[in-house]
This record gives sequence, C-alpha cells and structure tokens, in this order.
Amino acid sequence: PFEFVGKTFGHLFSKLVKIGALPMGLYRGFDYEENDLNYVFSFPDAGTELLSQDQVYVHAVPEWAAAVQADNLKRLEAAIKMQKSYMSNASHKVGRSKLAPWLSRRISASSLATKSNS
Repeated sequence: PFEFVGKTFGHLFSKLVKIGALPMGLYRGFDYEENDLNYVFSFPDAGTELLSQDQVYVHAVPEWAAAVQADNLKRLEAAIKMQKSYMSNASHKVGRSKLAPWLSRRISASSLATKSNS
C-alpha cells in the first residue's frame, strides 16, 4: 500500500499483525536499477525498505481477505467521488498525471487513520 512506501518491512509487519494478518514476504516487481525479473522475497529483514512496486504476501483467515476487499471497494468508491468533485471544481485545472498521486495520498491517509482508530 502507498502509505508504506519508503517505510520498513518491520513497520508494515507491526501494523498488519495488529489487524489480524501475518505478512510472510514481498512480491518485488521489476526494477531497472536492481534486477530485470520479478521475485518473491520471503521473510525479509525488519529493516528492508518497501518499494512502490512491492506487493505483500499475508497469511490470514478468509474473513480478513473479504474485509480487505470490502475496504478496497469503499476506498475506490471514495476515490471516484473525490475525483468527480475535484474535476468539477473550476479552480483545479490540473493535468490527470497530477491527480492520481493527490488521490492516493488522500485515500491512504484517511484509511490508515481509520484502521489505527479501530
């Protein structure tokens, strides 16, 4: 998730364990500087920095996965609503390339705050 980019696997681990999931590894995507193939990084060190293309393997009960999917759907609906609102405001004449990061930051910050308050 966007809010964990640049943070450590240990930080991600502590957050996910609190909400019922055990992170077991990363699926690390293609990176022109480091490697030319995708790979699975099993049980990385706590200090491993998370990259934007990383995906997380977790062990959790099926109900946890269903809750995450439902939460993602809510975030998607919120993103669409924010995008429509943002684009309809005449004072925001911004190219689409700048819109996606703006939405990502808003969604990530609000979802992280919601999860940490539960």
